[in-house]
Amino acid sequence: MVFIEVFRALWRMLEPRRRFYLVILVGLLFVSGLFEMGGMIIIFGFIRGLHVDPRAGVRSGGLAHAMQRVLGHTLSDLDYAFYCGGAVVLVLLVKNTQSLVVRYQLTRFLANLNQRVGLQLFAALATLPYEQAMRGGLAALETRLQGTLELLASGFRHATQIVASGATLLTILGLLCLIDPGLTLLFALLFGTFGLAQNRYLGRKLRALGEEDRNTTKEANAHLKDTFQGLVEARLRDRIPYFQRLYGQALGVHMRISRKLAAWSRIPGSANEMLLILAIVMAVVVMAFRGSAMEAALPVFATFGFAGMRSVSSIAAASKSYQALLLKGDRFRRAMQDLARLAPATLGSSNTEVPSYLAEERPLPEGRDGRLHRHIELKNVSFRYPRGKRRALNKISLKIKRGQFASFCGPSGSGKSTLVMLLVGLLKPNGGQVRCDDWSVFEHIRAWQRNIGYVGQFAYLSAASVRQNVAFGLPSAEIDDERVWAALELAAARGFVEELPLGLETELTDEGGGLSGGQRQRILIARALYHDPEIVVFDEATAALDNVTEREVTEAAIRLSRSKTIICVAHRLTTIAQSDVIFVMEQGRVVGKGKYQELLESNPTFRMLATGANRELGAES
Repeated sequence: MVFIEVFRALWRMLEPRRRFYLVILVGLLFVSGLFEMGGMIIIFGFIRGLHVDPRAGVRSGGLAHAMQRVLGHTLSDLDYAFYCGGAVVLVLLVKNTQSLVVRYQLTRFLANLNQRVGLQLFAALATLPYEQAMRGGLAALETRLQGTLELLASGFRHATQIVASGATLLTILGLLCLIDPGLTLLFALLFGTFGLAQNRYLGRKLRALGEEDRNTTKEANAHLKDTFQGLVEARLRDRIPYFQRLYGQALGVHMRISRKLAAWSRIPGSANEMLLILAIVMAVVVMAFRGSAMEAALPVFATFGFAGMRSVSSIAAASKSYQALLLKGDRFRRAMQDLARLAPATLGSSNTEVPSYLAEERPLPEGRDGRLHRHIELKNVSFRYPRGKRRALNKISLKIKRGQFASFCGPSGSGKSTLVMLLVGLLKPNGGQVRCDDWSVFEHIRAWQRNIGYVGQFAYLSAASVRQNVAFGLPSAEIDDERVWAALELAAARGFVEELPLGLETELTDEGGGLSGGQRQRILIARALYHDPEIVVFDEATAALDNVTEREVTEAAIRLSRSKTIICVAHRLTTIAQSDVIFVMEQGRVVGKGKYQELLESNPTFRMLATGANRELGAES
């Protein structure tokens, strides 16, 4: 049963202290139910007290009798309205205040739980091994986090709504049993039998509709993707009407299912109202068979009628929440499996600390300061991705001297970007060693990564000021403007930043905020230089740029090579023409090493790459 699964998941996520608190809140929901019935009884008691027996001159109802005992005299109409009316208002005020406080505390409890789970899942996803994080694309991690949190919040909200409605129903039944056990049993059998049958039938129907809707939505999204991501081909071949027809068919099915879901969701409320009327009619029949005076039974009918309406309202709320859980049941199960695998700390722990995604940091060898002094060395390094059929890198050995401009090139899939990720310590080799001078970088990974600045292919800029983009990840109070300007100077970006309307305070967006491609990329170079690293990595940093912009970024890299060690993965060979050493890669191996002209004369793979690059340049010009 999906409700039990969701509530069990909620229970598993709570540490003992919070479980105790949840039990108290659930208990208070039952108290709310008692107040609900108490409010109903006192209202009917107040209405009964309006009747005065003309022969005895005494008001009817327990409320009037109790108030007369307290005051010690018969109540006039004004006394009754003032004292008994005040008592009714006070009871209802207490009832509503208690209900609001309990519901607020329950909402607050679930919100705090969701916040804690969000922090734990954030830490788990942000610290996944890099190869796992890249599997679905980095943008998918954001969607995964938001989708999981929304699903959990929705599931727990619906589960607690069912508990709250159940508490109200049970207290109503308990109180009605005190008034008339026979009628209560009749009502319980009628509503219970019908409710079980209804939920069983609706459950099957809703699960089937939910599965059909998921498949249809997936199909509609696929047609959208085919159209808009393949827009050029779709227009050239005049296939827009074809994709529109497919999308329209899928959208039509989705709308038909939505109509059915809306219709089915209204059935329980309408059916329960009809059932309530049937129950009241049957109660009248039972009273008639008993020979009870109908006038004397009016208070009982009124109480049962009000209780029935309140029960129908609770049943409708519970049914709506249960239907929502049925529709999301499969997704909820997958989300919990995901949490158990990725963020086991969410199950019964309040720990929100970021787990270490680095190897255990060992003390550096004696006399070493963690900086690069002589060379970076790879010894027989191999790497295979978890689902890879072959090695991405196969027994690579090479050296990069301090202060060199070293570049890697090769056909697509040759392993050059994998090699760079391994050099910066985001991937760990399956075999072999990566060494800085005479110490292993993976034994001292934090010391190693402090040496590195990274400029990637895609110019991601935060929606923040230029200052905050250059000093990415630092609180504003900790940013050193002198270092920001120094980094911009080295990246040949100071000139255009000074011309911006607000200088360092100019707000950017992830699209660049009006900056050209070259300007965005130079902001990223400045970001890589802010902490004054010894090694700057350009990972296909000019791949998405035009020739003029590529030349500007390349010139910035060449200038840096006078004071830094530059490691460059080349998309275009013009970027690396002035490298001190070029490593040519093919199928995970280094198949050539030398300067540009040497390789052009001696290495067939490099010559083929250079010929293709020249053709590309000719086509662009």
